[in-house]
Amino acid sequence: MRLKNVRRVRKQRDWEEWIAEVRVGDVPDHTRRTLTTGIELVRKYDLPCDIEIRDLPPGMLAAHIWRKDESCAIAISTRLNFKGDNRAIHRRLIHEAAHHLSGRGHGHDETFRRVASALYEREGYPTGERGDGWGNM
Repeated sequence: MRLKNVRRVRKQRDWEEWIAEVRVGDVPDHTRRTLTTGIELVRKYDLPCDIEIRDLPPGMLAAHIWRKDESCAIAISTRLNFKGDNRAIHRRLIHEAAHHLSGRGHGHDETFRRVASALYEREGYPTGERGDGWGNM
């Protein structure tokens, strides 16, 4: 695999962020699966988000990241990319897409839960009821 445009962006605590451009066909199968699933979801819901696989702090499997220029990214942790199955990765991508669709400042509030529940249902996961954790979150 040959990486293009590799550069170090920043160093935070004990991890570094590097950016590289690669063709999806040039990456290992598990990474291709994660990127392809993310790209399909972004296209399906017309989200202006990049899909990234990166080292995230311990305990974080994914994140929706708003950038200063108002662009955003859905980041999947390298741990989830390497160890997660298709279903786990798909569900995390849906969760982070729901963060984008519910907008800034909603965290995991009622608005977010409504949006996430609707997305999970559209993606074929069972619905839940209020009070039971909404079943599919």
